[in-house]
Amino acid sequence: MKEYTQDQLLAIDVEQVYRQFMFMPNDHSFAVSTLWVMHTHLRNSDGRFLPYITPRLYFGSKIAGCGKSLATELTTKMSHNGEMVLEPTPPSVTTMMNQDLATLGFDEIDTYFGRGTGRGSMRAILNGGYKRGSCVTRERLGESERMNCHGPIVLNGKNANLFLTSERFETLRTRSIPIILEQKPVGYDVARWNPEVNDARLHALMRRLRKWGMINAPTIIAIPVDGLMPAKIANRAEEIWTVLFRIAAHLGGDWPARCEAAARAFVLGEWEEDETPNVSPSEELLTSVRTVFDAADEFLSTTTILDRFEELPQPPSLMDEWDTERAAEMGLARCMALFDIERERRQADGVQERGYSRVSVGLEPIPNLPPATMVDDDAASARWCA
Repeated sequence: MKEYTQDQLLAIDVEQVYRQFMFMPNDHSFAVSTLWVMHTHLRNSDGRFLPYITPRLYFGSKIAGCGKSLATELTTKMSHNGEMVLEPTPPSVTTMMNQDLATLGFDEIDTYFGRGTGRGSMRAILNGGYKRGSCVTRERLGESERMNCHGPIVLNGKNANLFLTSERFETLRTRSIPIILEQKPVGYDVARWNPEVNDARLHALMRRLRKWGMINAPTIIAIPVDGLMPAKIANRAEEIWTVLFRIAAHLGGDWPARCEAAARAFVLGEWEEDETPNVSPSEELLTSVRTVFDAADEFLSTTTILDRFEELPQPPSLMDEWDTERAAEMGLARCMALFDIERERRQADGVQERGYSRVSVGLEPIPNLPPATMVDDDAASARWCA
């Protein structure tokens, strides 16, 4: 029988919570979630968070009903003094981090990154608070007061496509480890999460983790990462994965290999054949749009794109849902808007056409091409994508 250390048994208990109540798309997601929970407990005797860098853990999905809120809840409850926050404000967040020494769970973060939202301070905390020394300032009684905003935060969002592709999320994305959840397959059984029954178990586990973290934090923080992390993982990715590699090295057993395999998959895209995440219908559509551009096509109208879809050996699956030409045009526009790709209006030979340029869909421009005649129609585009 295989023998485990007490630290390894503790990690197994954390991972078992996820495996009991959730479906995750691959083993790497379970490993990363477990190591992330454990890193929130690396604190000194006063409860102050010690890691210099804390990665944001993001749970997202490309369709509804994949368990992102449950994943956030489970993670928060097992983390150090975990607190789910609704309608947070910068003062409340910094108070919970500094006075309550809390790990925070943010639900539906899309609302903080939409166009026109006035939540710049919250975005600054989410983006900047991953590194020690990050502070927010406020005026109080005529004096400037600095409040620490460095601490672990777990997030979820309802639109993983936006998180993975939109410029609005670019800063946060580079500071995050995104786990994209999927609906559990037919026949895959998980236990029903009942907080009235299961909360006590998670609270007891959190207390064990808190004791473990206080005892082992100085040793773990001092572990050198040279030789642990793949050489191709560098810069910001190296920063945010460092603490997970240190915990894995401390745990020993198969944890270092599991952490390395997860990092290779999430950072370098080195997935095993049976681990590769499924492509969403929207991603499939964007790939099809790029495919129908010929080498000489700088711009294609919506009508031309839809006509060329019909000629593909395997048309995008979303076409099955478009029963009219109007529905197809609107469906294409909505899907492209998920990637922040907006329709353009071009005028050629006295005729205006709506469509997409090769550059806007992510293709290389045609060399030495003269500038196109464009028509400003933001209002029409906004109505179309609404």
